[in-house]
Amino acid sequence: FLVTVPFEEEKNIVFDLNGFTITNNSTYTFRTKTAIEIKNGNIVGSASSGAIEANDADASIKIYDVNITISGARQAIYNAGGTIEIYGNSNISAKAQVQSTNRRGTIQNNSGTLRIYGGNITTTATGTAEGIGLRVEAGTVELYDCNIDAVSATTTGATYGIYVTGGTLKIGESDGIHDTSRITIKGKTNGVYASQNIQFYDGYIMAVSNNAAINNESNITSYETGATKTNDTETISGVTYNRLYYSF
Repeated sequence: FLVTVPFEEEKNIVFDLNGFTITNNSTYTFRTKTAIEIKNGNIVGSASSGAIEANDADASIKIYDVNITISGARQAIYNAGGTIEIYGNSNISAKAQVQSTNRRGTIQNNSGTLRIYGGNITTTATGTAEGIGLRVEAGTVELYDCNIDAVSATTTGATYGIYVTGGTLKIGESDGIHDTSRITIKGKTNGVYASQNIQFYDGYIMAVSNNAAINNESNITSYETGATKTNDTETISGVTYNRLYYSF
């Protein structure tokens, strides 16, 4: 099953799944160059299939309360240049396992803009493969309310909640409050791996004990004015995490 939406100016197409499940075994279930909304249902993919791709600068995708499960190595959501926004209680998981030197994430932003206003994102990598919840290669990624979990994966390889090698990553919003309830980012190796500067205004970044919450804390260059960086530990379901956040 594949829905390919060609470019049509000033069109906004709504796919209300109405609680049903779409199953796909090849390429992406939804691939668009225009504005679409997908809501209220489930997308299941296997083998080389993914769920949603924005493959043009004119693509605009809004996702409301959609559960996505990808059991193959492809990403669940892939942004190649458009704008993708995720809302509500969407649960999104994928193996998205590394292919040679090509790192993949459950959600991957290669260009364009990604905004997450709600949902849970997990990697289900297995074996010895590397697992990444959110991969940021370029473009702009803004997180406002979400949980990203790279700890529950069964792989014995490295896992990262977020892996950043390019673009702009903003975690939370600058509003004078570091709200720890809105965002949680967890990884076995690092909650966040960043090879460049990031913005961190809300939430927790966490890694399993003996590992750093973020690979290089000096890469956090923007945070709430007057806030103090805090490192502590928390134990959840028998697992102890190193935790990083800001407080006043």
